[in-house]
Amino acid sequence: MTPLTQEFSRLLTQAIHFIKSREAKQISAIQDDLGYAVGRTGATIEGWRKGRLPAKHTQTEKLVRVLVEKTTFDRNWFQRFLRAAAYPDPEKLLDQLPLVPLAAEPNHFRINRTPTINKNEPVGQWLPMPVEVLPNRGTLIGRHQLLLTLQQQLETSHFILISGMPGIGKTALAAALLATVQRPKQQIFWHTCHQGEGIGDLIWRLVNFFAWHGLQEALHWLSNHSAVPPLVFFESLLYQIQGQGYLLCFDNFHLLDAPLIVDHLLYLLKIRAQQGGLDIMIITRTMPKLGRMLGIQAINGLSCQETATLLTQQGVEITASTLADLHILTCGNPQFLLLAIAHLKHLMVTKDFLYALVDCQQIESYMLQEIDEQPTPSERAIMRALSILGTSAGTVGVIEAIANLDGSKQILTTLVDRHLLICHYGATETTYSQPMLIQQYFYATLTNATRWKMHKRAGHYYTVLEPHAQKAAAHIEAAITARRGVPSVTNNRANW
Repeated sequence: MTPLTQEFSRLLTQAIHFIKSREAKQISAIQDDLGYAVGRTGATIEGWRKGRLPAKHTQTEKLVRVLVEKTTFDRNWFQRFLRAAAYPDPEKLLDQLPLVPLAAEPNHFRINRTPTINKNEPVGQWLPMPVEVLPNRGTLIGRHQLLLTLQQQLETSHFILISGMPGIGKTALAAALLATVQRPKQQIFWHTCHQGEGIGDLIWRLVNFFAWHGLQEALHWLSNHSAVPPLVFFESLLYQIQGQGYLLCFDNFHLLDAPLIVDHLLYLLKIRAQQGGLDIMIITRTMPKLGRMLGIQAINGLSCQETATLLTQQGVEITASTLADLHILTCGNPQFLLLAIAHLKHLMVTKDFLYALVDCQQIESYMLQEIDEQPTPSERAIMRALSILGTSAGTVGVIEAIANLDGSKQILTTLVDRHLLICHYGATETTYSQPMLIQQYFYATLTNATRWKMHKRAGHYYTVLEPHAQKAAAHIEAAITARRGVPSVTNNRANW
């Protein structure tokens, strides 16, 4: 992507996440709404987020008009958005739109456009704004023991870190936990972090929260200490509220910028929670260093019995053997299961069908959006290489051989922290594997030519470097099968 398309993609993604936090909709639904507004489809919006620009200026105009209605971004934001879209005359269009005045818009991510309550005295030209609402508690399938464990942790250590792969139910579990907390809503702060936000954004959110609930001096703290370094001010802010019974909840914590600062921020929150009078809940897709140090375990999927309960509630009946296959394929991931159930309701259920679930459009879109959107080229190469191994775990050596990549240890650790890989610690070596549905997805993205080359490398590795006759034979046979779909390769078995 060019710098312009990268900027357009980043700003459009930021706007979509803003709308998501405000309207409590799925990103796919928001994209459908925006697509309809500009006379296109949600797939068009997805393409624009991936680096394509609108083909016509009229599409850009329509998109800007609907974003003005759905967000509270100021003129500066829309100027950058229109320039990135290569719109010919941004100022002329912006003069026609009811934008938030620059003087009234501080440099932070506003939550809501609802008129502020005038009973609060403003500091300068800034008034506190309505705070982000707490998430609604849905129906929690199983996990009652886990919920009880988290309740006990909150009461004793005052610090909870919920981590797990996309769709595993982290936010739903946090919402269920909040429903059990015995304290008024004005003492529960909830913020869903967005891509590109930093500690400065969290400070604004917290100050606004305290001011909205009547702690007017919070605004004065901010106005009187604007030159203080953000981490120092954040620590001071926590000190001011220590002992007052607040519960601070940060969802999507992994989206915050600057990993080193985030690690320090987590450590700071943990220390303050240990001192009592302040509870902290962190929900993150990536396991942070502090989480590993504390030995915190990632959230697992539903059990087979809980999966059966979910199927029953959704009106789907399958045999016990098919249930077991479905549970293994999805790892009990609730989001994967719900997408699969929607597909199951319309088609015949067979074992072969279950392993073709990755071809379901809804599951493919979810994988593309939540799992295959962010990896670096090296991370994607590792994910593709591991998909070649199927359900088997592989050592660092075979993974690097298949990916044709060196020095992958740190990449593997990162992918494990993001719960996209499973780490198996053995007596003499560590191996890695993928959850089955993720493995099926990445394998399906490979062309026959790529499968042929990768299976060849795996076969050679298991023949020469890590001798294993059965694995070598399996990969050689897979390479031959893939080769048949490559027209430029002869059918001579010696060319496998």
